[in-house]
Amino acid sequence: MTTRETGSRADADRKTLNAIAASLDAMIGSGASPTDAGVSRTTLRRDFGLVHKFLTAYDIGQPGLVDADEFDRLVAQYT
Repeated sequence: MTTRETGSRADADRKTLNAIAASLDAMIGSGASPTDAGVSRTTLRRDFGLVHKFLTAYDIGQPGLVDADEFDRLVAQYT
């Protein structure tokens, strides 16, 4: 497992995570089938929780706790 770097990159990563959270919120709130976005309902719920865990890591000043591979997967899937 690799982790996200600290420093100036943290602000850009935080903005990206907020955009992904908004996208997931919209998908959940719209009532559309998650399979339309290429994910299962279970994956959607897991990713929603994961995004918020990563945002919490940034909130507490620990961006190094964010798994880089998972972060990259979320970016690829939802942006």
